[in-house]
Amino acid sequence: MLARHGSLEVDSLRSNLETSIERENDIKEQLEFAEEEAKVLRKRLRDIEAENEALSKQLRKLSQRTQPAKADAQVHSETIQTEVIQLENSDLRNKNDQLHIQIEQLNSQVGLLFSDADQCQVYREIDLQHESDSVLPRAHR
Repeated sequence: MLARHGSLEVDSLRSNLETSIERENDIKEQLEFAEEEAKVLRKRLRDIEAENEALSKQLRKLSQRTQPAKADAQVHSETIQTEVIQLENSDLRNKNDQLHIQIEQLNSQVGLLFSDADQCQVYREIDLQHESDSVLPRAHR
């Protein structure tokens, strides 16, 4: 009867261990996916920042070349250029903020995945300890 109970306990522990290992593998997959997505988002952010810098340089060059004959025309042109620059900068800042939010969300998800993976490891170690304890004969305990 004791052997049967011990066998059931070992089977239960094995089942729990297998479940924990499967969950750990799933979490590792999710982590890899999240890390890859974070890498893609960081690249997009770098591309947007580079595009912003290129547009700013282009606007500076255009503003240096443009010298209208009349002072009023120059003031009007500079006002328009300033508004365009401000609109573009605002749009790029919004895109940048959105990307930062996405990166923070992904980093949060990665942290949760690491926490889940750590927890699975602890359960696995506990299951292994229980399994080794139940396998040892009573005289060696």
